Amino acid sequence: MVGNEKGENETSKENAFYKQNMKYLAPGWSFAIDIDVEDDAGILDKDELFMPFGGEKCYFKIEINKKQKYEAIITPNYQRNHYTIICLSDSFLVDPLLINKSEFAITDFVSFRNLQSKVNITQKYNGLSSSDPVQLKQSKRYNLLQRGSVLYFNNKETLI
Repeated sequence: MVGNEKGENETSKENAFYKQNMKYLAPGWSFAIDIDVEDDAGILDKDELFMPFGGEKCYFKIEINKKQKYEAIITPNYQRNHYTIICLSDSFLVDPLLINKSEFAITDFVSFRNLQSKVNITQKYNGLSSSDPVQLKQSKRYNLLQRGSVLYFNNKETLI
């Protein structure tokens, strides 16, 4: 037996193995990235490199061109005129009424629970107990704003 079959359904042997799809750029196409490199890294001394990328560690030709740093210019039509809170990670709101104060919100919630211990009391870290003070215990369950959530406000006073 090979050992890399997925599932246990014998009827669909055709789809039983994991498959790998490879994508290639069409001839004449390329892509570019913009990075900051330390001056003492030694990379800028070379015109081109061959470096492995991706899961298959395929070698890619890399050409290095020193350019001025790109500064994005946002036209007035696309500038934000609202005060916003943008959650870069799952976030706990100290004041849950903040969502109700917002004019508009794009949100989702994530359930969160952690383990609690007391430094000078907890002695057993391999079990959970709500009544034994020497063991870990579970915290309350919290609903956090999921990362990527955005709260919009019309003025700064409702934001605070």
